[in-house]
Amino acid sequence: MISLKKKTENKIVSSEKNQAKHIIAKAVMIFLGIFILLYILSFLVMILWTLNSSLKGDRLFTKEPFGLLDFNDIRWENYSIAFNKLTNSKFFESLNDYVYFDYWKMFLNSFLFAAGTAGMGIFMNFLVAYPMGRYDFPGKKFLFNMAILLMVIPVVGNMSSSLYVRRVLGIYDNMFLHIITASGGFGMNFMLIYGAVKSVSGSYVDAAKIDGAGDFTIMTRISLPMVFPLMFCLFMIGFTGHWNDYSTILVYLPSSPNLAYGLHLFRSTATTGDGITDPQVLAAYILVAIPSTIFWCVGQSFVLENYTVGGLKE
Repeated sequence: MISLKKKTENKIVSSEKNQAKHIIAKAVMIFLGIFILLYILSFLVMILWTLNSSLKGDRLFTKEPFGLLDFNDIRWENYSIAFNKLTNSKFFESLNDYVYFDYWKMFLNSFLFAAGTAGMGIFMNFLVAYPMGRYDFPGKKFLFNMAILLMVIPVVGNMSSSLYVRRVLGIYDNMFLHIITASGGFGMNFMLIYGAVKSVSGSYVDAAKIDGAGDFTIMTRISLPMVFPLMFCLFMIGFTGHWNDYSTILVYLPSSPNLAYGLHLFRSTATTGDGITDPQVLAAYILVAIPSTIFWCVGQSFVLENYTVGGLKE
């Protein structure tokens, strides 16, 4: 009787503890949800402020920078002025020549640079991560530790040496060769893809081997489709980063200016008092951001509509 009573008390205490843990977990999730919501709203507010301010006149923007625009005086011409003034030219001493560029030329350079660099980087990460996550071989642990070491050790002040090597090898100011040589197999993306490859169930591989599939078929028809959503998300993040990168273009690819560099030059010109107003600069920001925004929206729907994970019955 006493033993039964103790068991009942233990069950009650255990139930109360589980209930308390559930309440704490729920409170933590609610707190994180509110924090993430506020974080997202902070970005939305800045985007809406930029759109609102880009349609103002310079006098209204100076007088009320955080006020609503006057719907009776919407300055759509800010966008046409920004679009036209993004067309520019610059003399590069490294080329000893002027480089002329307009919006569409910079748009093409931006797309080639961002898509090529991000795509080649993810492709190289997968080529390194797949054999390390799929097979066991001598030196695997050493390579993995080396990958972590390369992520920890900071590489500072290598721009001058990198620029010299690229000039000697003929890679300088060549978009195609820069995309090929700028990609490495290690890094944070390697770690993420490596973990995704290791998480692929061996049942898929065993079933494919029974059907006569070889290593290459297993890689391209099983492992790659299952980790592709992750790779595509990493590609979109890398695409956005390279789309907004103007320093690499300025240093290594001066004859292929992208939209980010054109915007940088446009903003620098505005600070010298060339008749460019702040609303026109904000309109230029919107014009540069539109293509990458469209890419993000299309890319997310592409992943959600075409790729799923599953297929095994354990």
